[in-house]
Amino acid sequence: MREALFVAASVALVSMPAVAQTPRAYSCEVANVYELSDGGALQSQSGGGLAGKKGDRFRIDIKTGEMTGTVPFISRFWTRISVLDSGTSPSGSFLKVMYSSPPDGEFVNVAFLQIQGTVQNPSRPFVCEDSAWLYSGVCRVAF
Repeated sequence: MREALFVAASVALVSMPAVAQTPRAYSCEVANVYELSDGGALQSQSGGGLAGKKGDRFRIDIKTGEMTGTVPFISRFWTRISVLDSGTSPSGSFLKVMYSSPPDGEFVNVAFLQIQGTVQNPSRPFVCEDSAWLYSGVCRVAF
């Protein structure tokens, strides 16, 4: 009898589909920094100053788009944050967040972050465009 219960319990555990847990945030690290040249080409840069640099880390909340980390990966400097896609669709969507300054200011600044891959991927590549700077790297799930 004990063997029959063990076999039945084992079959029940094996037949249950694994459901991916939706992350609350991603922890990301910059691997590449590019700057747009006057001629329109992307040039590899080391970054620094107000620009981000290789090795910079930031965390992003997938519901609010709030970003915490080193400059320029801090959302508190942006007056508008729009999560265009939370990246949690079961059919596979990418996290997309738009950051912008007030549209009626002396100049308007925008940034766009996209984290690719699906919720099931523990590691996902990202690209972030901020003014003439382009950043790429990898994000990891944070619960």
